[in-house]
Amino acid sequence: MPLNPEEIDPGRLPRASVGGFKPGPVAELLKRVAWDYRQLLHDNQQLHERLAELQNRAEELERQLETLQEHRKPPDELARQTLAASQRAARELRESTRQECEAALKKARVRATRIEREHARAVAELRELHELRRTMRERLRSFLNAALENVDDSRTTASLEADLGAQLDATESGPGARQQRQGQTQRV
Repeated sequence: MPLNPEEIDPGRLPRASVGGFKPGPVAELLKRVAWDYRQLLHDNQQLHERLAELQNRAEELERQLETLQEHRKPPDELARQTLAASQRAARELRESTRQECEAALKKARVRATRIEREHARAVAELRELHELRRTMRERLRSFLNAALENVDDSRTTASLEADLGAQLDATESGPGARQQRQGQTQRV
């Protein structure tokens, strides 16, 4: 089932907890839009092929009418009217098919442009989030290092720094990485 333009609205995409969009729904939407775009291109190709067939058929009919007219010495009014009507119908059919194809192409281009803009916007937001994460990580490390320098404890600064660094890395990587680092800390 083709997408409605309202379904492509970025306001309807679920947001992540730290700004931006959730990658899963965005990827799914892009897949659906790409599928619709391919379908439109396929439909457009079929319309072009049908137009070419109809044009060939109209030209063939025009040649047959010309041949019939050449064989008849006295021009018949009915044949002339039939020829004019078939030529007019062929022109109208050609023009309406061309307009339909142009409209379908225009619609597909508008959708593709909209999708490209949304994709570029999502990529820019993702880059901003990565930069924010890097900045926050640097600030947190700096803060933790400053705190370590002020700690007056029986533990050495190096061991505190290692423990805090491992905890920081574990929180960034998730539960699996946290368990792995805890195992490394216990071995040391």
